[in-house]
Amino acid sequence: MKSSSPLTILHLMPYLPTPPHFGGAMRMFHLLKHLHQRYQVYVIAYGDHGDEDEFYQEFPALKDRSLILRRPDNGRRIRLRQLQAFLSDHSYWYTKTFSDQMQMAIDQVTTSIHFDVILFEFPMLGQFRFPKSATRIMDSHNVEYHLLQRMSAVKQDLFRKLFYQRESQKIHREERQIAGSQDALFVTSAADAALFEELVPETPKIIIPNGVDTDFYRPFNGKSSSRKETTSTLVFSGMMGYVPNYDGIMYFIEEIFPLIQQKRPSVRLRVVGKNPPEILKRKKNSQIEITGFVEDVRPYIHESDLYVVPLRMGGGTRLKILQAMAMKIPIVSTSIGAEGLDAIDGDHLLLRDHPKEFAEGVFELIENVSRRHKMAEKAYQFVKEEYDWRKIGGRIDAALSYLMNKKNGKLASEILKSSVEKSKLLNAARLT
Repeated sequence: MKSSSPLTILHLMPYLPTPPHFGGAMRMFHLLKHLHQRYQVYVIAYGDHGDEDEFYQEFPALKDRSLILRRPDNGRRIRLRQLQAFLSDHSYWYTKTFSDQMQMAIDQVTTSIHFDVILFEFPMLGQFRFPKSATRIMDSHNVEYHLLQRMSAVKQDLFRKLFYQRESQKIHREERQIAGSQDALFVTSAADAALFEELVPETPKIIIPNGVDTDFYRPFNGKSSSRKETTSTLVFSGMMGYVPNYDGIMYFIEEIFPLIQQKRPSVRLRVVGKNPPEILKRKKNSQIEITGFVEDVRPYIHESDLYVVPLRMGGGTRLKILQAMAMKIPIVSTSIGAEGLDAIDGDHLLLRDHPKEFAEGVFELIENVSRRHKMAEKAYQFVKEEYDWRKIGGRIDAALSYLMNKKNGKLASEILKSSVEKSKLLNAARLT
């Protein structure tokens, strides 16, 4: 039900979230969807030619309340930009995101419209000037400097290692400065909240977890005619151009999958996702399928027996795990792969951090059909209760209510009349 006097919100995004085919886009899509249904929302985002058509198909009412800008780095070579950033005082992401056009668009819109809230995605959009009258919220999908630290620690060529190390140092400084100047941070997990607490202790952190559309990602009750009952199939999905994803699946293919094949030569692996690098494409064979981009990932997950998440780096929380749980596909993951989720090892999934242990976890669930079905059912109930986007929408509303009352000086006299009311409000918003 919409408020009689809805908040006016400016939502800034570094790219359009349509179609929501990968983690960052999915989070932005569902946050925008909820905000658009309940509040007066305006959007400023970067986008390539043609992107806005799909965006307006999903959000037709935003056509007159959106400014879609050309990307500032469009057409420039990525390696050259990375080299320039390496020699710069600012991070690659910082320089890649800035444009005079974006600042002019923000100035234009905020001059003509009073905004109660300015919500921007990822820290680097916080480098722009915003009116101080608005409540400014940074939606942090990860703790970026921490993610870069992890990326620099993995074995790789010297340039990449040095690049990630230097990027982590620069982003640490930028992220602290930007996060520290906001009225609040949305974070995806208690783990990320703790990292930000060390970085910017004075800024409120509000846990708005990643979620899943349980109507879209749902169990498949029938059997595909193409499914081979004599062969176990493992699946991994995600944006393969994203370093943590392709590092994780390369690690799985090179160090874990051979151990599985020693005992189960017929096991097959599906790697599903956009932009697989050439080094990954070369791993394709009769047992390993590399699909590249697919319009709909669900059939590939439904027709598999186990979902594997062998990540060695990452931040925030992994939407891929929530999707597999919502489809009742049992999961074997590393601890980092499932980081930030309240899932319990042995109940909702198996957590295994070393190649031999990971392979043994896969064997355990392949061989014990009853165990994997029970685990998948528990995970399904867990995700429906805790991570459905509709429930997360309630946390967003509670967080905005808390922040607006805090801004208006009403907390002491109206909202926090008793410790019980305070507890209910903070629990609903998941403030830390």
